[in-house]
Amino acid sequence: MNIETYTHFIEKSKYTTCKIINENEKKYGSGFFCKIPYTNDNNILLNVLLTCEHVLGEYSVFSDKNIKIIVNDKEKIISLKKNRKRWINKDLDYSCIEIIEEDNIDDYYYLDDIIFNKNYSNEMYKNLNIIILSKMKNNKVIIYDGIIKRVKNFYFIHNCNTDKGSSGSVIINKNNYLVIGIHKAEYQFLNDKNKIANIGIFMINIINDIKSKNKI
Repeated sequence: MNIETYTHFIEKSKYTTCKIINENEKKYGSGFFCKIPYTNDNNILLNVLLTCEHVLGEYSVFSDKNIKIIVNDKEKIISLKKNRKRWINKDLDYSCIEIIEEDNIDDYYYLDDIIFNKNYSNEMYKNLNIIILSKMKNNKVIIYDGIIKRVKNFYFIHNCNTDKGSSGSVIINKNNYLVIGIHKAEYQFLNDKNKIANIGIFMINIINDIKSKNKI
């Protein structure tokens, strides 16, 4: 990517990465807006807010409470009383809620549409250059570079720096700036307390799970 494309992406990231303040469960973390296919028709896309389940749990997602987000230094309230699609999976550790017109955040950008290639397996992401976008305590977007070190069935280990509040951050393919996953957590090795690894969840697995929930 040339410097002009990169600069545009960084500017755009201010409007798509948000801090989530979950006062109902006394938790906070990062999240991001994107467009996803939620049925087997990949041409039908839905605007959503995506984060980790341990940031926005079932108690909140399926409630009629409010959640507070901060995006581009502006505070927004999302009312879960409104009728919207919503999904959650504790094992994959994601929460996903539909963004609707009444949320009044359609003036913000969305990350590029996720491209699916049936012949591109998760294993092929090993050693890929990635970036992670987090929203920290000062509400500024922090960008960290790294690579994917190991790949498992639905998750991967990466070496990007992370901080408290990084859970739910979007992980981007640095070669084309497309979404490949979300940051789940920091893992500390039992045999070496000084050895740390970061875990990400593949976006394709999240999408497939959402699609499976929509089958009649």
